[in-house]
Amino acid sequence: MLPVPLFVVQQAIDDGVPTGAEVRVRGGAGEDVAEYGEQGCRVDDQGDGSTSGSVVDIATCLNEAEQNWSVPATGATGQIKINGLCLDTASGGTTGGTDLVLDTCSSATTTQQWSQGAGNTVINEGATTAQGGPMCLDVPSASITNGVTSGTQLDIATCSGGTNQVWPLPSAPGPAAGAPTGPVYPMETQADSQQPCLDDASVQINPTTTVNEGELWSCRGDTVQDWIVEPGGTIQIGASSCLDTASGGTQVMINPCDGASSQIWTQGPNNSLIQQSSGLCLDDPSSNPSNGIQLDVESCGGGPNQAWYLPGW
Repeated sequence: MLPVPLFVVQQAIDDGVPTGAEVRVRGGAGEDVAEYGEQGCRVDDQGDGSTSGSVVDIATCLNEAEQNWSVPATGATGQIKINGLCLDTASGGTTGGTDLVLDTCSSATTTQQWSQGAGNTVINEGATTAQGGPMCLDVPSASITNGVTSGTQLDIATCSGGTNQVWPLPSAPGPAAGAPTGPVYPMETQADSQQPCLDDASVQINPTTTVNEGELWSCRGDTVQDWIVEPGGTIQIGASSCLDTASGGTQVMINPCDGASSQIWTQGPNNSLIQQSSGLCLDDPSSNPSNGIQLDVESCGGGPNQAWYLPGW
């Protein structure tokens, strides 16, 4: 998970050394709902603690590592972590007013399980179960009444809807999306109304030599028609075979990926697919989409025999 700061409204959960910046909450007609000091504040692991029992407080935003927390994925329940420790209640307490500390992470400890609740509250799952109602990450109400000071230890409390319990968790990124995969096919149909697909065809040209040609064949959905469109412009079968042309020629081949410009393709007008090295378009010769037709590259003409649908386009 990517470490991110946690803010209460304009504030954030901080793992930094308190600086004494004042934090106040105010309300009333025409006034801001909350004011958290000149720079705002964060949930804080006081003194950048890395031992169990370290105090979790609120402190002026420092934009430093000690204020960056790992949070559960959006919509999920999980642990909130910093310095290899987990946000927890003191001694596993579940009643309102129990202080927050850092503790050794354990998936079996329910008071280390947190989730984003209604109104951007942060719900402690263990305390909520024990109390029979939602218990929230909280800036103590007595501190709000008196003017919250950086260094005030946070606690849990019955969820009240107050701004002292509003903590929008940053979205935790999921796994990076992979390159689009799927069939590559022209804006043509075969005589029997079948859709042709770009196919990695193994062709034996003599008793000892086999080459792989880029051909059209009725779409089957198998692995030799499952292409990967990489961000760098290659169109691949598997991890190491690229759509290419024969050396010095125009016929389409499937060759080992080697970074050559003949293996780089970009989308052009009318869904054309333009080869970087030649500036020519991937082409179904003579507009004949029959099985076994080897593709080539030709001058771009804008016809359906040069219009291609690719995954992710």
